[in-house]
Amino acid sequence: MTQTRLKRLLILNIPYVLIGLYATKLAEAWRLAEGTEISEKLLHLMDGFLAAFRSPWPSFVPSDLLLGVALGCLLRLAVYEKSRNAKKYRRNAEYGSALSLIHISEPTRQAEISYAVFCLKKKKKRL
Repeated sequence: MTQTRLKRLLILNIPYVLIGLYATKLAEAWRLAEGTEISEKLLHLMDGFLAAFRSPWPSFVPSDLLLGVALGCLLRLAVYEKSRNAKKYRRNAEYGSALSLIHISEPTRQAEISYAVFCLKKKKKRL
């Protein structure tokens, strides 16, 4: 692996690593919040945040690290899927019908019958 390729790989993945490290803090806050049930944990979650963010270092408890790695990987996978699907569609290219809606009008006065006029125009192909 060349030096420039390794540098590019690291730069592109730094945001996901940082999000994963932040997710370890969220998991630590949940773990440090008082209570055994979900409602009690949610009630004391801010105390857990205060305790978790006293230290700038990520939590190295295995469950917290697992959640951080999972969240970082899921976010990376979502971005990868979105970018892969974006390549299927070309900008300024026609998909579907060759007709476009160019005008819709309605009367401005009150009448018993309301109407709309649809004028369809054939799209010009762009090269």
